[in-house]
Amino acid sequence: MTVRAARWFLLSLLLVAAPAPAVAALRVNPEFAAPGPGTPAGVTVASAALIENASTWDGRSISFAGEAVGEAMTRGGQAWLHINDDAYQTRDLEEGRPRAGYNSGQAIWAPAELARRVRRFGDYRNEGDAVRVSGEFHAACRAHGGDMDIHATDLEIVREGHVVAQQLNVTRLWIGLGLLMFAGALWLMRFSAEHTGRRGGAAGRSPAAERSEHNEEVSAELLRHAIQSHAERDREPPEQGTSILEGANGRVDGGPQRQDPVARTGTR
Repeated sequence: MTVRAARWFLLSLLLVAAPAPAVAALRVNPEFAAPGPGTPAGVTVASAALIENASTWDGRSISFAGEAVGEAMTRGGQAWLHINDDAYQTRDLEEGRPRAGYNSGQAIWAPAELARRVRRFGDYRNEGDAVRVSGEFHAACRAHGGDMDIHATDLEIVREGHVVAQQLNVTRLWIGLGLLMFAGALWLMRFSAEHTGRRGGAAGRSPAAERSEHNEEVSAELLRHAIQSHAERDREPPEQGTSILEGANGRVDGGPQRQDPVARTGTR
């Protein structure tokens, strides 16, 4: 046996003989419900407790109640539902309920025939059916990418949903009307100032405005004169017998002829 093989053999023995690490105790948030030794199967659990103490409820058979919201998303013989058990499950903001926290709920994976029992889902215009779902809770479902969900085995309609009766918020109405009147007053002030300035003519302009306008007119006149002079100079024909460049011995701009010394004395 070589030295390297002996080292690997000893290392494998140490790994096998090493004691297994102790399983860490599950963390429990005492402010929320957690199961105990005598907790019965099918006990009703709120979504907040399932989220805060997910590891303790994982794999247990529970009951979950709330309002069906959104829509049913059918996937073959199964369907996804979402059940909210927050403070708005019985009366939402459109019906005059004061604000009381945020939305909370759980995703439900249920057979399609159970999902079809829900006839009305909650949205802006509807209060959804109140349902009670029984099933197994998964803190990190392996079948659904590690998502938290409840695999339902039963679904019961506790209370049918209804159309939300929209209530007029008088306070918001008066605030909106006040802002509209304020915006209209600002528009009238601006329109009146612009109209008065145009009708007043030069008398309504300040000396600084008049000087600025005069300077702009002078600058425009000078620029126009320079462009006109340049155009007239370009239209003048060149003198007869002259050119810009006339070969090696040419004149430049009609100047005196320049003779090449080599051309005058000849090549050697």
